[in-house]
Amino acid sequence: MPEPTDFIKGLPEVSIIRPTGAGQLDATGAINGFIEDGLFIGQPRELQQFLLNLAEEADEARRES
Repeated sequence: MPEPTDFIKGLPEVSIIRPTGAGQLDATGAINGFIEDGLFIGQPRELQQFLLNLAEEADEARRES
């Protein structure tokens, strides 16, 4: 469990959770997390698929040298 820490001076302590596992540090993992959290309830399935496709392309992108 994360322990409370000072994050911003003057505000109460907070627990910071940082993703560390596979599938949590990429665009596809972020979209899957949004889907699992119910962010797209009531939206067409096509929107979710579009966002997943876009995320996969983002994850595959590489910076040009």
